[in-house]
Amino acid sequence: MGINSKNWTNIEKFVFEEDGQGMVEYALILAVVFLVALPAVVLAGKAITSIFINKIAPVLFHVI
Repeated sequence: MGINSKNWTNIEKFVFEEDGQGMVEYALILAVVFLVALPAVVLAGKAITSIFINKIAPVLFHVI
């Protein structure tokens, strides 16, 4: 039981075809965007919370 011609052809297809390359590239780009966006959203959330607590909430408490 060795590698016959059909098995070798399948191995060549797996190694040399680039069908899945685009999907892998898109997955890597998505991962990088996620890693950049997540801290930005967290920081923006903290800034918005700070603004609300320090500026908006006191005004709302005086109105109510």
